[in-house]
Amino acid sequence: MLEYIYKLNLPPLKNVVNINKLNDIISMTESFKNIHLLYPAEEIFLKDFLNIKDFNFQTASIFKKLNYTGVIHTDDQDTLKDENENPVWGINWVYNGISEIEYWERDKIEFFYKDENTIDSYHIMCKSKFPPSQQYLLSVDHPYLTNASIPHRATGHGARFLISLRTNSWTHPWPKLVDIFNDLII
Repeated sequence: MLEYIYKLNLPPLKNVVNINKLNDIISMTESFKNIHLLYPAEEIFLKDFLNIKDFNFQTASIFKKLNYTGVIHTDDQDTLKDENENPVWGINWVYNGISEIEYWERDKIEFFYKDENTIDSYHIMCKSKFPPSQQYLLSVDHPYLTNASIPHRATGHGARFLISLRTNSWTHPWPKLVDIFNDLII
């Protein structure tokens, strides 16, 4: 079975983003415990990191969770996927705190429904009475290749921000993406 998250040998966040812009966003979200923001990738990331492995990245998703546990969901628009389908995915950097991400297998999801499009971001909300099948702790040390189409739940320990570099290219199944990034996987 493949993992859903892989640590990557890419530079740390401070070397790939406009740190002044990131600090502005962090200041702007000071009063929020849980918030999701979207920005054009070029507003946050340095030009050299908008194309990795021939994937053009268009979006920066920023998630703040201040000692907060989210809900089980996927980042897809229409249906639950398995690892052999073309997933929504990203390269995620943690800023401050620790990010815990738990995953559920599709057959452990009791029901799901589409969430409303609130900020040009789609979700399928999921419910399960089962424990997660996999759990990951992400730290600030490295970025991570992350599958966002498998049902998952994120928890922020501390004042955790997660900055996700996203592409609109969902043309490869997860095993192929892992293979493409294989030389960067630590």
